[in-house]
Amino acid sequence: MYRRIIRRHQHGRWLAKIGKVTGNKDLYLGHSTNVQKFDDIL
Repeated sequence: MYRRIIRRHQHGRWLAKIGKVTGNKDLYLGHSTNVQKFDDIL
């Protein structure tokens, strides 16, 4: 299991997700234009 915040270059937004939650599935936590929003989540 891993946690990450990635920047989507096409849209200019940040995406937070937790990977490999159940099998090979990822759990998407959401997206935002402000990366500091995800500091408390992850």
